[in-house]
Amino acid sequence: MANIKKIVGYRIGDFRTEDGNDIHFINLFCISPADGVVGLQSEKFKVDSDEVLEGIEFGQFAELYFNDKQKVVLIQPLPPSDEILSMFYELPVEKITEED
Repeated sequence: MANIKKIVGYRIGDFRTEDGNDIHFINLFCISPADGVVGLQSEKFKVDSDEVLEGIEFGQFAELYFNDKQKVVLIQPLPPSDEILSMFYELPVEKITEED
């Protein structure tokens, strides 16, 4: 399955550099499964513009798309299928079966 993330937060702000330039920033915080990690890894991504976050909800699963500067330019929400839920250790208990 594609590189799926779970959105857990974001931070938007401005800061002034030592040169006096105002810089606007947007950081997106996600968790996802990863090889070699027990559990889920946390990740921070730079986002291209405030508009990219419109309609996004915390806890939502999504695919992220990036521009050439490695900033997120599109967040494509995904429905929480059983496959996605199991990747994130969220499969409902009634759907987990014991192996003999």
